[in-house]
Amino acid sequence: MLKAALSAFAAALTLVYAAPTMAGAWLRSEGEWLLSTSVATSSADSSWNDDRKRFSDPCTSRRQSLDVYTEYGYSYYHTLFAAAGVADKRCRGEESESGLSDLTVGIRGRLDPYRNGRSWEIALKLPISGATADAERPGNGELGVDAGVHFRLAPDPYENQFISYRGGIWSWGAGIRAWTGGLAHQAWTYGGWSRSLDDGWGISTRLSATVSFGGRTAYSDGSKDNDYDKLTASVGVRKSLTRDLGVSVSVSKALWGRNADQDVGIRVGISRMWR
Repeated sequence: MLKAALSAFAAALTLVYAAPTMAGAWLRSEGEWLLSTSVATSSADSSWNDDRKRFSDPCTSRRQSLDVYTEYGYSYYHTLFAAAGVADKRCRGEESESGLSDLTVGIRGRLDPYRNGRSWEIALKLPISGATADAERPGNGELGVDAGVHFRLAPDPYENQFISYRGGIWSWGAGIRAWTGGLAHQAWTYGGWSRSLDDGWGISTRLSATVSFGGRTAYSDGSKDNDYDKLTASVGVRKSLTRDLGVSVSVSKALWGRNADQDVGIRVGISRMWR
C-alpha cells in the first residue's frame, strides 16, 4: 500500500517538466492544493533560421529560469491553476536579456464526468512586464489565450491515481495559443509515456511540438514577431519522498526548428500537495 500511495505523486511531478501553460490531464480533488517550483538551465551554440536551415551561432547562448506553478481543486468538475516565472539569457560578450514571464491563470474541466485523466483547459496569459515579443524573452508583452485538451490514453480507466500501473501510462494533448497585437499564433501538441517503479521512483519521456501561424509582418525581411517552430524531446526521473512531496529531474533537447535555438537543457523541480 505504501508503494502504491507513493506512486500517486507521479501525476503531480509531471507538472515540473510539462509544458509551461498546459500542465496535464489530471484534476485535483475538491479543496486540494499543488505547488510546484523548478529551476532550469539550457545552452545552444547553433540555431535554425527561417528556412529551417541550421547554422552555428557566433557564441554559445545560455538561459536560466525559475518557474512557479500552482493548482487548486475548486470542485469535482474544475481545477484552477496559475503559473509565473523569471528568466535570463545571455551570450558571451553581449548584454543579457532577462525579465518576467507572462502571468498564466486558467481553469481545467472534465471531458468525461465519470472519470479523471481526460480534460479540457483554457488559460489567459497576462503581460506583467515590459518585455517585447522576442522568442528569447520569457514575456510577450501582449494578451494571449491558450486552449487545449489532454488525455491519459492507457490504461483505461485512469481514475485512481493511487494505483501503480507497472505497464506505464501513455498521454497526449493538443491545443492553440492565440495572441493579440499582431503576434504569430501557435498550435501545440505532445505525446508522453511514464512508468512507476519501486520505492517511489518513476521515469518518463515526452515529445512536444509547436508550430506558429498567422501574425503580421514585423521586419523588412518578412519575419514576424513570436514566429517560430520547434520539436523537443525530453526524458525525466522522479522520486516521491512522501505521499505529498517529491522531486524530479529532466533533460531536453531540441530536435528540429525554425527561428529557434538548437538547445540542450536540464530542469530540477520539487512539488508538494496538501489539503
